[in-house]
Amino acid sequence: MQLQPSANSHLLPAIAGMNLIAGGETLVGVSRLFILAMILHPKVQKKAQEELDNVVGHDRLPTVDDIPNLPYLEAVIKEVFRWQPVAPISVPTLPRKTDYYQDYCIPTKTVVIHNIWALSRDEKMYPDADSFNPDRFLVDNPPRDPRLWSFGIGRRICPGIAYAEEVYTTLFMTLLATVNMMPVLDKDGKEPPNAPSVRTTGRPVNVLIPFSYRMHPRSDAAVALLHSSVSA
Repeated sequence: MQLQPSANSHLLPAIAGMNLIAGGETLVGVSRLFILAMILHPKVQKKAQEELDNVVGHDRLPTVDDIPNLPYLEAVIKEVFRWQPVAPISVPTLPRKTDYYQDYCIPTKTVVIHNIWALSRDEKMYPDADSFNPDRFLVDNPPRDPRLWSFGIGRRICPGIAYAEEVYTTLFMTLLATVNMMPVLDKDGKEPPNAPSVRTTGRPVNVLIPFSYRMHPRSDAAVALLHSSVSA
């Protein structure tokens, strides 16, 4: 939709507010998960960075248009959503009439809640499901993309899924292209022997409890790219 100048003044604040209400907590949640995954798995972080460097180079920031040429990065994103679902259960639904699924009868107005966490831990689909392993999606017959149910199921799917995918993909690519994500140093300037642990709020939107970490620019050129993108 192309807005006319006269419409911007009252529509833009509403759009901004809708973004905060509908997707703020989930986007924060998946962003924390991504950062923690990169800290816990530095080899994965390095491999994704090398892919970005080879495909995009160092003269610009990556965009969503680069994703088709970044299979490893896309596998990392899929694994982030599978590893620790931000929404471990779906929004409850009620069938308007009695329905049947395989051998199950679902009477009218039965509360149906999809167990997203259980789907992500299905050992038949995702062997060694508790491990963070993007390579599981790079085989000849990969398992299903967990994002298919991460944003809801059926008619109750999140209406902002396209917007959310562009936001988190852009954020993850930008972080990998410009900074190294690392654990904090102890008082002696050394990395602690124990990495940050996965501790969540346990609420329906299952966000990681805030944790400390470091971000260090990968190069002066990366810093310049960030500054230019902010000031553009």
